[in-house]
Amino acid sequence: MPLGETEWNLASALEGERQAAAEAYPEMARTARGEGFPAIASWLETLALSRSAHQARFSQAVNAAKDIER
Repeated sequence: MPLGETEWNLASALEGERQAAAEAYPEMARTARGEGFPAIASWLETLALSRSAHQARFSQAVNAAKDIER
């Protein structure tokens, strides 16, 4: 697979992780907490942190791909 495609795939994955960490999991956690499920809300918040870590790794990979391309 050419580097351009790889870079695009990594950037797409990065955006997916950003959306999950910043929007999807926090919203699910708010809903769970509001419905009286604090343990599930806590678990979802932990998943959001995990997705943030994935986001950081994908960001590093995108930057590395850009460096290789130069």
